[in-house]
Amino acid sequence: MTDYRLNRLHAHRLQSEIPPTIVAFLSGKGGVGKSILSFNTAAAMARKGLRCLLIDLDWYFGNIHLLANIGPNKTIRHILDSERPEKAITALEPNLDLIASAAVENPAPEFNPEYFSRLAGSIGSLFHGYEYIILDTASGMPELITPVALAADFPIVVLNPELTSIADSYGLFKHLRHSGCRRDISIFVNQADSGMDCEYIYQKFTAISREFLDTVPLLAGYLLDDKYVIDSVARQRAIVDLYPNSSTHAQFLKLLKYLTKGGPRESRKLKTTKKTSINSKTTLADIKE
Repeated sequence: MTDYRLNRLHAHRLQSEIPPTIVAFLSGKGGVGKSILSFNTAAAMARKGLRCLLIDLDWYFGNIHLLANIGPNKTIRHILDSERPEKAITALEPNLDLIASAAVENPAPEFNPEYFSRLAGSIGSLFHGYEYIILDTASGMPELITPVALAADFPIVVLNPELTSIADSYGLFKHLRHSGCRRDISIFVNQADSGMDCEYIYQKFTAISREFLDTVPLLAGYLLDDKYVIDSVARQRAIVDLYPNSSTHAQFLKLLKYLTKGGPRESRKLKTTKKTSINSKTTLADIKE
């Protein structure tokens, strides 16, 4: 990291009295686009002038550095090894920094659950100079997901319209509630066919949650399965850079509004139907505690 970058971080710490807002993208299964959402949300925030730190917490399989098209020399492991955690930071652009996954190293260092939990709980204090910290997480691994969700101001479960994704996300939502996550948990529907598709999924998810958990998630938004996302991944650039006037970027701007201007207080809780099963017939997976 350049001296300029270090000086800027120290200056932010001195100027900021407000702790950063922590946003964590979570998922019950892989392949739902969680990393794409993390990267593009952070990039969109930076272009709005918000100081943002993007941290790839997927210890073994993180790939944010690929989306950003960089080869970082330092990773999240260096936070644990150093008294100066800012040394793990790689600068991406003026308002956006990255801490890469340990997966960048070859071989990846051994994972220590105790250290990881302590790190997740202290991220806000370690990087006090940022306005927002965006966390990308591992998929389907409670020992990595739970401490991150508990530390986040905005825990967001990402799912897609596939039946298995909806079921896994409900399982994760249930797990987080039983693990003591008291914050409002949101869901974000990725790869939706339309806004109506998103609302239908939210209807199902919420009806089941209310019936068996006596609590419901909030709706953070949705993203369509379109060419802009596919092209941005192939070109390793953010959607805000390639397609700032697209409907896809407009959805990211709506997500930013949710995260920066009211959040859960302004989120819709749609009126749900009485359907209380993900499956066509109620299964043990729907009701077991």
